[in-house]
Amino acid sequence: MNVLAIVLPVFCMLGLGMAANRFGWISRAGMDGIKLVATNIMLPVVLVDALGMAEYNKVTLLLLAVMLVQLFIATGAGYLLRPLVGGSQSRYLPFLTATFEGGMMAYPLYMALC
Repeated sequence: MNVLAIVLPVFCMLGLGMAANRFGWISRAGMDGIKLVATNIMLPVVLVDALGMAEYNKVTLLLLAVMLVQLFIATGAGYLLRPLVGGSQSRYLPFLTATFEGGMMAYPLYMALC
């Protein structure tokens, strides 16, 4: 039941957004404004709140160090694999191998679910 209480509002918002798009309730300029407010104001506020309320200890610092080492390894693997990929787009491979979502979307989602 707890999962339903968390997921149901998300699906309701998705349905409301689809209805707004289908019936033209919000113009393209209005949608761009909503996206700007969400990404430039609301998500950073939730991120700062999540980081401010977090408990920091030795395990947190160890996890941070492990993630940093993992990113260096992934970036290095990207540089090593560039000759195998070839082409003009291979210059982006090191950055793609070290990409994961843990930023402005993951932390607020974690705060909402936990």
